[in-house]
Amino acid sequence: MFHIKWAPILTAAQLIAASNPQTPGQPEAMPWFLYDTQALTTAVTTNLQFFQTVQTDKTLGNMESAGQLPDPQYFIIHYVTCDILDPPIAASGITGVALGPVNDIEQILKVQRATFQINISNKIYGPFPLTLCHATGGATGNGIATETSPLSVWYGNNGIVGSGGFPFLGSLVLPPKVGFTVSVNLAAAATLATSPLNVRMGLAGVLYRRVV
Repeated sequence: MFHIKWAPILTAAQLIAASNPQTPGQPEAMPWFLYDTQALTTAVTTNLQFFQTVQTDKTLGNMESAGQLPDPQYFIIHYVTCDILDPPIAASGITGVALGPVNDIEQILKVQRATFQINISNKIYGPFPLTLCHATGGATGNGIATETSPLSVWYGNNGIVGSGGFPFLGSLVLPPKVGFTVSVNLAAAATLATSPLNVRMGLAGVLYRRVV
């Protein structure tokens, strides 16, 4: 349930001051989420580089320019998130083998001990375990099975959905026209049920940009 904080009644002058810059060049500040998606191929990929391209499909990424913010934008990073976009998989029979999304996620996070790091103008922050970056959302519910012909459905998320990610808590600032990347590294290539498997890294924070 959403809780809406009581808001005081503002005068017209207060509303104008809140919606317009009070000094020349003053930017607006908005809660924002930068994200990019890259594909991980089974038994091949050991490194992924994020935010280096402008995605034509905006469901995959929302960068305006490759590898940097346009001028005069600034971005303060509060959390880093990771979504392993593994769809549910149905399995027939009783094999005793835990295949599908849960196994894919565990292969990436635990068997291959995936890490992430941020590189801003050749200054590296990390590496840190990717387990610290939780999923932003996803399905919740139960798997299903039939008694006559055993069928199971597997699905999973990395971490508790919506619990936040790695907490930089505003200590990192991305300036405009300065190169940056977020990279994910695995100890070795993971063997996956879904391939290619999309991985989405996200930066949650505050975007400062020109008032239009």
